[in-house]
Amino acid sequence: MKTTSFIIIWTFIGFLLNIIATFTPFEIPFLDITKGYNIEFLGMGINLQIASLLFVSCVGGATASKYAQLLYLAMGIIGEPLYINGSTFDMFQEPTFGYILGSIFASETVGEKAFESKLNLLNILKSCYIGLFIVHLCGFVGLLLFAPTGIIWVSFILKYSLIPLPSQIILVFFTSILAFLFRRIL
Repeated sequence: MKTTSFIIIWTFIGFLLNIIATFTPFEIPFLDITKGYNIEFLGMGINLQIASLLFVSCVGGATASKYAQLLYLAMGIIGEPLYINGSTFDMFQEPTFGYILGSIFASETVGEKAFESKLNLLNILKSCYIGLFIVHLCGFVGLLLFAPTGIIWVSFILKYSLIPLPSQIILVFFTSILAFLFRRIL
């Protein structure tokens, strides 16, 4: 059973991680032997938002993660520039709003799944990939509501789901390992 102070602490950790992750690109280091064995970074074309959501869900639990997402949404509604397509009430009309709602649903689902059985890496991985699926499923539904034609819907699906999905799959794998290690420590 998580205490109230644990939930409050992880809510604020999740909120701060969300803000930082919004502006932090996901890059993978690699050794470039053509330039004298220098370490270069390969940009993956996404930020770390999904990682922060899943990490807090797996370590802090469903309640803390959901509150962190709701706090982040509230900050966007009052006008803080936290979202790609803008903030305030205009974001309810943006094609990405389904993904935003999906992050709230995913945070609770992942948090519950991650804690429903004994801690093991496979359970954390499964929970995180279910969360990624929920975010994209809600995003698809949101795009169906906001896309005026089929061609625009397909272009939105490509832009917001299919193109970033391979990078997100890799990111979720790394996030799951990190969350598993943190849970072992805590």
